[in-house]
Amino acid sequence: MTTKELEDSMGRDTTMCGDPKTWFPMRVTYQREMKVKAELDQLGIENFVPMRYKVVESQNDGDMELRRVLVPAISNLIFCAVDTGAVERAEEEERGAGAAEVYDGPYGRW
Repeated sequence: MTTKELEDSMGRDTTMCGDPKTWFPMRVTYQREMKVKAELDQLGIENFVPMRYKVVESQNDGDMELRRVLVPAISNLIFCAVDTGAVERAEEEERGAGAAEVYDGPYGRW
């Protein structure tokens, strides 16, 4: 069953405002969110890492100071957007090839 058939059978529209992309969560290990984000950007894959400010204490020349640091809001998680047509093509290739190809990069498998 293709993604489109699944969406039709469930009776819901996962496209927002005509956007044909579906967002998937991707787990990242060992706080490497920003490294994986940079690699996905290089590959041209649209992605999103929710960020928040965190106040941390740091010592500068013996004085303690408070700084605001931008950190991922959800640890070890990146959201990736995939065109539904690409998902359907991948499903067709998987049926034809018998097994899906796994990306095995320096920051994990997906």
